[in-house]
Amino acid sequence: MYSSKRLMSTKHLHDSTHNTRIERLWVEVGCHFCREWRAFFTRLERRHLLDRENKQHLWLIHKLFLEDINMDCHSFQAEWNAHPISGPDTNDRSPNDLRLLVAATQHSNIRHAAIPVPSNSNPFESEDSEALYFDALDLIRLEGTIPAGFGALPIEHAYEAEEVIRLGRRGRKELAVGLPEHIWRPQIELWAQAVHLLNEFMYGDGV
Repeated sequence: MYSSKRLMSTKHLHDSTHNTRIERLWVEVGCHFCREWRAFFTRLERRHLLDRENKQHLWLIHKLFLEDINMDCHSFQAEWNAHPISGPDTNDRSPNDLRLLVAATQHSNIRHAAIPVPSNSNPFESEDSEALYFDALDLIRLEGTIPAGFGALPIEHAYEAEEVIRLGRRGRKELAVGLPEHIWRPQIELWAQAVHLLNEFMYGDGV
């Protein structure tokens, strides 16, 4: 018969196995797309005048990039759910194969409240005004005009292929994340175009 100590050790090993898998999942999430987006937003803040305290900037970030972030998330989700999981209790089955088991046990793995979303403020008073703004932005993108003063022009800053982000609870670890120019420079230019135009609408004469 198992002693109570042996049972406790077995339970601890079982929990540790599940914790290790969850930790590995978060590592994969970070490596596949989260860290690149975090590095990109760090770059915008460091070089291209993103102000995280500005609610209009947060609104603009959502409008410009949330769809792309969700697409990256869904792509990772599809790949992850199709990969085999090794171990005696999974028999190399994928999350798709184990979805009924996961659904039955998922609730017990949720041990924290939902993370609050930073507030953002739509700067436009009407849907028509917002539509006019995005129509103007589409025209600027079509023309390829890059405004000066936002660090997006080659004469303002040489493009850096990496951005350093801080990791860990205290932010003491540093990680250099690659930001390939052909992927991320167009996003930087879009941000510069969009925030410059927003400033024109809010504080200038619009278009």
